[in-house]
Amino acid sequence: MKLTPFVLEWIRRAEQDQKLAAYSLKDPTLLEQACFHSEQLTEKYLKSYLISHKCKFDKTHNLIHLVKICQELDMTFRELEADAELLNQFYIESRYPSGTSEFGLRQAKSAFAASKRIKQFVLKKLN
Repeated sequence: MKLTPFVLEWIRRAEQDQKLAAYSLKDPTLLEQACFHSEQLTEKYLKSYLISHKCKFDKTHNLIHLVKICQELDMTFRELEADAELLNQFYIESRYPSGTSEFGLRQAKSAFAASKRIKQFVLKKLN
């Protein structure tokens, strides 16, 4: 599949999020950022897939919803449900202080690993 410049821009920005997540994992004061950027790179890869298939979708940050839309095009996206559910929590909770949620190294590493699995899955579908 030939990817349009617009899809490639989504992928480029997802790659920036991956670099930021990887960098943030090295600093214990940036673990929330590692979680957030892991969620963001996943969101951008899912959206790049949908855009590449000219699929319309509402403006959303809900990874579970995005995976379900992807499933309408390709049922094998069902494999991503658990990772999407794990990552979905990090969009809001990692960005703003709540007084109750702090993400540790274990959560940050799990988020990053899940995001890389989804990235690889989507890239295989795009190629």
